[in-house]
Amino acid sequence: MTDKFTKMTNMSKNLKIELNKKRRYDVLNFLADGEYWTTAENIRALLNVEHLAYVRRFLDTLIRDQFLIKQSQIVNGYSKNYYCITSLGFEFVCVEDEPKKSKLSHLTMYHNELVQRLHIAALKSDKFVTWQTEIVLKRKQEFKSYPDASFNDISIELQRNAYSIDALHKKIGLCLADWFDKKFRQILFVCVDNLTAERLNDAINKVNEIKNSRGENILVTVEMKAIFKCINYDEFEGFLKDE
Repeated sequence: MTDKFTKMTNMSKNLKIELNKKRRYDVLNFLADGEYWTTAENIRALLNVEHLAYVRRFLDTLIRDQFLIKQSQIVNGYSKNYYCITSLGFEFVCVEDEPKKSKLSHLTMYHNELVQRLHIAALKSDKFVTWQTEIVLKRKQEFKSYPDASFNDISIELQRNAYSIDALHKKIGLCLADWFDKKFRQILFVCVDNLTAERLNDAINKVNEIKNSRGENILVTVEMKAIFKCINYDEFEGFLKDE
């Protein structure tokens, strides 16, 4: 979307300063709200700007002012830059937290990057958003199945590969335990890469029995299966509109 706020060259100096200040707050608040790190591509989506080169220069100014640090990781055979919030970054947006939570792992970075894009899509929707990241959820220590995120009272699970039979049974059991405890009203599987929503939905519908924490067999009823919803990654924005 192009307007007077994105056409930087047509802005007055004061307007550019105000826009830059707002974008700083937007990025640092986003990171301080349980994300801790990001990529230039994700910030381009968050700020709704066209050019990645501009985003990188903008992020470099935050590094210069010691609000961010840049780290490189090898992901899928390629070096990629990640931008992590610092103690000064937290202070800038008046959030008390520990930047040590921004520790990166090459094993999960791509997965987490995709989840972060779902967060950005939720923020840009016209819905009231209460988004909690996996890190924030784990701090609470009150869930059986820690999802990748939660959106309002919906558990978000990003799934890139098919579950084994045993893993699927276990996951359904843990999700149902949280549902029975009224932690979530729905479990949303967002499928991408090697898995489609149709395939996962078929697999869930074939699960008729699981074991509880005591090893007892529990029937999975139609009502229980109804709390699970599977969509493909590119359907998430449509899901937000219908929710």
